[in-house]
Amino acid sequence: MHALGANVGDSIAPLMVGAVLGMLSWQDTALVSTVPVFVVAFWIWTVLSRHETISPAETKETRKVPYLSELKIMFRQFELLGLSMMSGFRAAAQVGLLMFVPLYLTDVLEAGPMMTGVGFSLMQLGGVLSSPVAGAWSDRIGRRPIVVGGLALSTLVIAFLAIAGSQILFVSGIAFLGFVLYGVRPVVHSWALDLTSKTMGGTVISLVFGTQSLFSIGIPVLSGMVADLFGLQRVFWLLAGLILVSNLIAFFLKDSRN
Repeated sequence: MHALGANVGDSIAPLMVGAVLGMLSWQDTALVSTVPVFVVAFWIWTVLSRHETISPAETKETRKVPYLSELKIMFRQFELLGLSMMSGFRAAAQVGLLMFVPLYLTDVLEAGPMMTGVGFSLMQLGGVLSSPVAGAWSDRIGRRPIVVGGLALSTLVIAFLAIAGSQILFVSGIAFLGFVLYGVRPVVHSWALDLTSKTMGGTVISLVFGTQSLFSIGIPVLSGMVADLFGLQRVFWLLAGLILVSNLIAFFLKDSRN
């Protein structure tokens, strides 16, 4: 459900930005797009912070094992470290897609701002539809089948994007890619939470997100070099390879639900 809300915002934003770009410069569009951020931040500060209080008695009751001891146990878990690496490769490919999908649409397929916005919206809309289904399904059959299946399909779709020669085929491809790739994301987080105690939830999510950021640092430079040397089309083969590595790691991990 958390991913559903995020994907709704991500699907609306490109469409709105594409429309605004038709009327304003990109500088003014960037300024306008900051308004929802401040509105939501103010809403969180005034409403949600009221429910954040935890009494000292509840803290003592929930944490029966010292934090450092739990942290050592967490870092000794092969499944958790492998899951973090798998998520890192997936996130690196996602960063590359967010950078080079609009470049490919505008420079190679000669799409305008509105068409580019529609393509991004459809990509995120796929996540809106798949996230709750994938999450609920993983509660029933396990995390691993959903992740492995989603990453396998993502590899094939990204490879298809490299050979798609028209705007319609490319936009259709990224719409389906959003359905399978963004559906995997909340299941990965659920898988990570399954591997630790309730008192370590914040730490394990920080580990997963930190690994994702670490793996994503070099992708803009690496993808840019590939694009300059071999063309934008080859970037999608690189991203498909990253997703393939992520899929292979997931294949050898044990399901947390077993």
